[in-house]
Amino acid sequence: MLIPEKPSEIMRKIENYGYRAYAVGGCVRDTLLGRAPWDWDIACSAPPDKIMEMFPRSRPSGIVYGTVTVSIGNDEFEITTFRKEGEYTNGRKPDSVSFVAAVEEDLCRRDFTVNAMAADINGTITDPFGGIDDIERKLIRCVGNPEKRFREDALRMFRAVRFSACLGFNIEENTVKGILSECSGALLLSPERIGGELTKIISSVRPDYVGKAANFHLLDHIIGNARPDVSNLYLIETGENRIACYCAMVILHGGDFDSLSQGLSLTHNIKRKIYTLNKIFSEKLTPFEVGFTYGIDGLRLYTDMLNAMGDFDKAKRTLLLMREKKFITPRDLNLRGDELVGMGFKGEEIGNALKILCHAVSTGIVENSREKLTEYINTNYKCVNSQN
Repeated sequence: MLIPEKPSEIMRKIENYGYRAYAVGGCVRDTLLGRAPWDWDIACSAPPDKIMEMFPRSRPSGIVYGTVTVSIGNDEFEITTFRKEGEYTNGRKPDSVSFVAAVEEDLCRRDFTVNAMAADINGTITDPFGGIDDIERKLIRCVGNPEKRFREDALRMFRAVRFSACLGFNIEENTVKGILSECSGALLLSPERIGGELTKIISSVRPDYVGKAANFHLLDHIIGNARPDVSNLYLIETGENRIACYCAMVILHGGDFDSLSQGLSLTHNIKRKIYTLNKIFSEKLTPFEVGFTYGIDGLRLYTDMLNAMGDFDKAKRTLLLMREKKFITPRDLNLRGDELVGMGFKGEEIGNALKILCHAVSTGIVENSREKLTEYINTNYKCVNSQN
């Protein structure tokens, strides 16, 4: 295995000081999979204060856990001292850590075998738990006892699903049993942590694995018994729309907006999109009405939702409407709302009149000129006829 120049430079310097250094975790896994790692994490036998002495451009970024961030050029690398962890009493973080001398001891604390590998500066891999074999078998398997691992940190259950989705791996049988046994631990997790993992799952090449998380009962406190069909989520291009459509489908299946919003710590933009979808489907708006009310972005979101729900014919029709823009909005009309007020319209009548005019222009019934629009609305709106 080949270590890139900058991580090699760091590792070489640490070893020149008489310590051992390894690339660890995801960067080893991804390199073996033929993928370019997002980052290169380094573990070493040097204590944090020694690491900071070696690298002037460094800062403590998790010093209680032995982690220092080192800058090389414009890149940053996390360097962590080999450690073992004490008991977990809150399902989140160990109560204590202690530094150790051997990389094998450090790898013992990691979550899954595919993440529990280390490579030295020459590319020689230390793999005490069979991570290479599990990569070949395409398996996500816990290091050690799954129940114990999940009791230590309940987020690992979501991470199992996320790695499975992102890598296209299956989850090993005992690991699945461990999730089902410890799924209630999800209640201990913050909305930010759950939402972060679910975002990665839904944004992956297998967004339907969010259904796997639900079937493992990891989301029961958020979505209740709602189990929408998520097999078509992959048809939605943007991750944000995927999340909004998934949440909207949950609501259509009996889920609660507030539980979703709070339980997943959703962004304002995603919440706005969910609200829009709820309005569209609760009011049974037509594609034209969606375009009239919410514009191109609303039609795009609506089309995504139709695809996610498997209503492909309506999605195609809506997509055609969107692409050809066979609709106009009130801002496109050559008759303004204040002019309607002068004609005797008031309150909701103004919005209704604008909708009638937009539909008439979009379908070619009337020309978009002030004279023709005035004539049309005076002829076709009952309120005006009664006033006249």
